[in-house]
Amino acid sequence: MITTLLAASLMFSCNPKEILEPGGFESSVVSFAYGDTVNFKRSENTKQIQKFLDLKMGNGIVLHDTISKFGGIKLHGQPTKSVDLTNLKNTKDLTLAGKQLEYVAIGSSLTAGMRDGGYFNESILTAYPELIARQMKLSNFKSPVFESTDYNGIGRKIKTKYNPTQGPVQKFAVVTNNTAIAGYDENLKSPKFKLQKINRGDFNNMATPGRYFMNSTPSVVKDAIYLNRFEDSKVGFVELKKPIDFFTFESGSADFLSTNQVELSGLDLRPVQPGEITRQENFHQYFLRNASEKGIKGVVIGTPNHLLFPAYMHVPCGLIEKNSNNILKNDDCHNGFLFGNSSYLDTLASPVVNINLKTAKMFDWMFTNGKVNRNVGTASLGDGSLVENYNALRKKHAEGFGFPFVDLKKVYDMILAGKYVTNDGVLVNPDWKTGNFFSEDGIFPTAFGHAIIANEVIKVINSHYKTDIPLVSSREFLNK
Repeated sequence: MITTLLAASLMFSCNPKEILEPGGFESSVVSFAYGDTVNFKRSENTKQIQKFLDLKMGNGIVLHDTISKFGGIKLHGQPTKSVDLTNLKNTKDLTLAGKQLEYVAIGSSLTAGMRDGGYFNESILTAYPELIARQMKLSNFKSPVFESTDYNGIGRKIKTKYNPTQGPVQKFAVVTNNTAIAGYDENLKSPKFKLQKINRGDFNNMATPGRYFMNSTPSVVKDAIYLNRFEDSKVGFVELKKPIDFFTFESGSADFLSTNQVELSGLDLRPVQPGEITRQENFHQYFLRNASEKGIKGVVIGTPNHLLFPAYMHVPCGLIEKNSNNILKNDDCHNGFLFGNSSYLDTLASPVVNINLKTAKMFDWMFTNGKVNRNVGTASLGDGSLVENYNALRKKHAEGFGFPFVDLKKVYDMILAGKYVTNDGVLVNPDWKTGNFFSEDGIFPTAFGHAIIANEVIKVINSHYKTDIPLVSSREFLNK
């Protein structure tokens, strides 16, 4: 977790090996509250960078700023043959008759196109809904891109080799040129987007980073910062406010991590009164029932086990014990790694941070009498049972209303095991440093990864609705 960085060089001992002060940088800085033992490069963008950090767009340690120029959107070749989408048309809504298929994508960060820890034009236009629409040869599919001069959107990060702590957690530089930041909201403690003269309801990709849907009332706080750039930012959920033929519906980690066991065990598809949302009918069911009643076709997409992603599985448990002179023990180690990528863990595993800082009161939340507090963190969820239960719930909701389900967890499990080969013969490499699937943040996919997801969704569409939508040439997205 990154918070406002406060000068605290006095927290370190006088041993030269423990003073993290390389040439070209000012004295070490540290967040006293969270133990961020990281340096921060001083520049004219210091205040802006600190406000980037408050957004917490993908956990990670940001050390300095950088510049990223726009190289254009590189897409695969569009299918040459015509695509028959008749079976995907809404036959109940006569206003859609004779028109091009109206496809709407609903979802969270993955569907929105987050990548490299941020949300920006290139990531939005290479997200899997865009690729599916391209395979369908839809000219009317619109995604909410930023103004052309603000192509870097917000939060984009690039991995850096500079590592003053010598700790295992990946360090980043944050992109600060051509962003969509207009200011800072002191109440929400997050950046504000530049207002665009556009309406959210006019777009086909309706996904918003950070959104979750499991509760009876969909989230409004987590995604509020992403909505304040639209003129109709307060319209709420508008997915069914306009006539549509087809949808894809994905929800991310925020959903299954916030789902309580009552909702998971309910699996209740009993009918309720029209327009009513009850505890027995959460937003998943509410949306699917409405879509089914209105004749809309669609696909529901499951969620992978985010707890096994590279960003959360790269702090070896043994390092904490080794670099604390065996003072801090770890009895809750999952697959050889301690779950997380925060500066807490980086501090504990660092070979140069003073042991007095590691054992300070600020780490009581994690260690009790030198042992890992098993009630803290989510490492115990690593067996995937919560994700399995959550996907079972979503699959039952989907099939109960006649919609097919895309088992994205199964796809990711194969990718993480190094056993997935694309339809055009590319072996998918899940490694964070040398791989081709995960982007800079170790959480969200690259454009190549989105091509894989698009193809998995297309396969289910073709199988269930008897269509013949061609698959994406994923190989064309390698090294993009």
